[in-house]
Amino acid sequence: MATHTPRAREPLTLARIDATALALVDEGGIAALSMRRLGTALGVDPMAIYHHVPNKQALFHRLVRAVFADMPVPDPTGPWADRVRGWALAYRDVVAAHPALVLTIVVDQEAVAIATSAATEELHRALAAAGLPPEDVELCADVVVDHVNGAVLACAPGPGGDPPDAALARHLADAYAAGLEVVLAGIATRIPGDRPAGRPRELTRGPRRRGRP
Repeated sequence: MATHTPRAREPLTLARIDATALALVDEGGIAALSMRRLGTALGVDPMAIYHHVPNKQALFHRLVRAVFADMPVPDPTGPWADRVRGWALAYRDVVAAHPALVLTIVVDQEAVAIATSAATEELHRALAAAGLPPEDVELCADVVVDHVNGAVLACAPGPGGDPPDAALARHLADAYAAGLEVVLAGIATRIPGDRPAGRPRELTRGPRRRGRP
C-alpha cells in the first residue's frame, strides 16, 4: 500500500516575512499589516513571527530599510546634475511601487531617519561633487528631498484608494520633472564660481527639517 509523505512546510524566515508583509502593505496600506493577517498569509501561527521580529513597528522599520536600500544608485562618474536626477527619479519609482509604505514614513520620525540614512548617501555625494560647501550640501539635499516628497503626496491614492487617472498621472510626472530642473538650476547658483555675475550668495538655512525621508 502506497504511503504519502507530507510535504515539508516552507521554513519561516525573515526574507519570507519581509516579502509577505510588504505585499500586504502594498495591497491594503499600513492598516492591513497585522501579525494575525501576516500569520495567515504565511500559513503560520502569528506567535511564530515574534521569534523573528519583536513587534509590528520593528517589522515596518525593516520594510522601510529594505525598500530604500534597494534604490538604484546613479552612475557615480557622471555629472553631478545627472546624478541628482537619477537619484530623484529612482526615489519616485520607489514611491510608485510602494506608495502606502512611503506615505506612512512621513509621520514616523524613526522611519524618517532609517529612510534618510539608507537613501540619501548618494544624493549627498552628488551634491558634494558639484563643489558645494558642506553646509550647502545639507541644505540642497533637504530641498531635493522636499521636492520628491511633494511627488509622494501628489501621487497618493484618493479617499477611495484609487490612484490618479492616466491623464493626471502624466501631468504629475511632467510637473515632477520640470520642478526638478528648477531645483537643479537653483542649486547651480550656489556653486562657487557658477553664480551669475552680480548675484550674491546667501545662505538662509533654518532649523534642519527631518519630518520626511
